[in-house]
Amino acid sequence: MIRHFVVALSLLGSVLSSSSPPPMALKIIEPDIVTATGAACLDGSAPGYYYRLGATTSKRWIIYLEGGGWCANGGGSVDNFESCATRASTDTGSSKGYPPTTPDYGGVLSAAPSVNPDFHQDNHVFVKYCDGSSWTSYRQHPVNVDGRELHFRGRSNLVATFKQLRAALHLQGAQEVILTGGSAGGLAVMLNMDFVATLLPRTVRFTGYPDAGFFLDAPNAAGEHVWYKNWIEADKLWHSTLSNHTNTQCLAAYPATQSWKCLMAPYVLPHIETPLYIINSQVDLWSTEFILGLHCAGWPSPGGGGAAWPPNCSSSETAAINLWRTGFQAAIAPLFEKARSGAYIDTCLVHSQNVDYCYSQPGNVHGNCVGWNSFLVLGRTPQQAFSEYYFNRSSTVFLVDNATCGNNPTCPPARIVHETAAVPDFNAVSTAQNY
Repeated sequence: MIRHFVVALSLLGSVLSSSSPPPMALKIIEPDIVTATGAACLDGSAPGYYYRLGATTSKRWIIYLEGGGWCANGGGSVDNFESCATRASTDTGSSKGYPPTTPDYGGVLSAAPSVNPDFHQDNHVFVKYCDGSSWTSYRQHPVNVDGRELHFRGRSNLVATFKQLRAALHLQGAQEVILTGGSAGGLAVMLNMDFVATLLPRTVRFTGYPDAGFFLDAPNAAGEHVWYKNWIEADKLWHSTLSNHTNTQCLAAYPATQSWKCLMAPYVLPHIETPLYIINSQVDLWSTEFILGLHCAGWPSPGGGGAAWPPNCSSSETAAINLWRTGFQAAIAPLFEKARSGAYIDTCLVHSQNVDYCYSQPGNVHGNCVGWNSFLVLGRTPQQAFSEYYFNRSSTVFLVDNATCGNNPTCPPARIVHETAAVPDFNAVSTAQNY
């Protein structure tokens, strides 16, 4: 279970070509800001981000928080830091190996107008993830593991990033900021967005746009309710809730013995005050593999290989996935009561959809970081739906696919044994199978 919790969720797989959009440049947080904020990757190196300034007239910033799993309590004891120590030697725990530039990340971060017609001229920032806690951890002192110091400064890294963006790239002149991110970065958006709002001028239009970060507190396909235990144990390492480094309204709603819930999206969602647009599959590929425990959906094994694609699920496995879908709809229901919010909830076996930098597979059929310009719900792609919401082009801002798993023909190919039993539609939102 712990091994699954620490698996990396995003790998860079893009290749530049002569016709590619301009790359993004690396910026490591300056030493004075590191000192002022206490920022540090797990290994103690300074965090960083990639950026590309947009048109000179652009006052809108799109800031993306990278995904990449979490480091957890490897053995269930309070002081077992092995998974974090291992992570500290990778680029999700250290900035020492970051290249000076990176290719265009695609999706909502793309500088290509054909890919990203409404946001391609904006200022783009891709914040590297090196704390292993979705930007929530805080321990005042390093932890010594076999003679090596580990630093838990997730929230400090977020503060340092925004401080430097204001100082070096004139974020203080922004009129609009969209905070997005995928997977662990999508969860980070939800946990941190109300705090980030306090770092921006009150005049800024601020929107949260988490992708694939809505991980359920639910049992696996065998009926074992174990996933939430990872968060209880992780919080012992990170000290996130002890430091109030998640949604504070959520923390106020639960006793200290249940504060770990405020590291999970379903419990945080009702307490978020910032305008929020969630993009997520209701049969998320990663969740199907690592929370449900079904290996038919095609998620690659750690290291990037060994997975069958397309998915090949039996009737009983499909039934379990569709039961998950029903639970997802119930868990996300509070979103539809929130003013100034929206959603794009499809039924594709995918994970992360608003960028395309993750796994690279032959024929582009793998389900991680795909779909920005291709999947359809109510006749809209993710790109079209978010633009309609953001620019008030449509009154239909909550799009939820009422197809069951394997029944949306615009999703990546899947060999699914279909269920004949009806699955209830999600009431009070727009649902359709107009592909």
